[in-house]
Amino acid sequence: GLLVIFVAPTTPGSEAGLQAGDVIESIDGKPVVSTTSFRFVSTARKKHDLQVVRKKQKLVVTLNNDDGDENK
Repeated sequence: GLLVIFVAPTTPGSEAGLQAGDVIESIDGKPVVSTTSFRFVSTARKKHDLQVVRKKQKLVVTLNNDDGDENK
């Protein structure tokens, strides 16, 4: 998985509730095995389900990648 070191304020990750210390295990059901696995999130669908582990608990965080501009 990927360890989250920092989440910048006002980003989709921050708005979704992602926190420093979270470990992202999968994105949309696909295991995350490297940082390149995470790269597609910024270019693909508008919403992604991230399975994360936080303090020994498994959670699903929904990342909304919609920038509010429907004309892009």
